[in-house]
Amino acid sequence: MRFVFGLMRRKIMRLAAEREVSYSFLFVRPDGDQLSEIVILLSQERIRPVIDKVSSFGEAKEALEYLVQGRSKGKIVVKMKNII
Repeated sequence: MRFVFGLMRRKIMRLAAEREVSYSFLFVRPDGDQLSEIVILLSQERIRPVIDKVSSFGEAKEALEYLVQGRSKGKIVVKMKNII
């Protein structure tokens, strides 16, 4: 597994260096403490998710079909409710 991620990492690190940005990969598990730490990092803007597409709940099926194609360049977000 490390070998595969190592190969993938080389291209990503090269592209990040070309754009003068930093990149790191984080494995997340469904753990309340870890998720709380991620919320803090997000609020401090120390990490920033890459969002490819935002869809309404009514477009969830199409969003999943898009995700399955494997062409997304970031997270696919499905809005559950409009916040006013």
